[in-house]
Amino acid sequence: MIVLQEKPGLRVLVLRAKNGDREAFVQLILCIYPLLKKYSLQLGYIGACSDLVYWLLHAIANYQS
Repeated sequence: MIVLQEKPGLRVLVLRAKNGDREAFVQLILCIYPLLKKYSLQLGYIGACSDLVYWLLHAIANYQS
């Protein structure tokens, strides 16, 4: 029997990323990458996606849980 592990929710990923878990941050980025791509295209400059990831990193660091 194969047991599939549940993916952690966004809140769990944010809390783990806030505590320094790099893997959780990568998983979080992968979960919301389509949105990051969409909004980076709307911003209309080449480094927009990187800037959004950078902003997200700082937002998570300052998140009050």
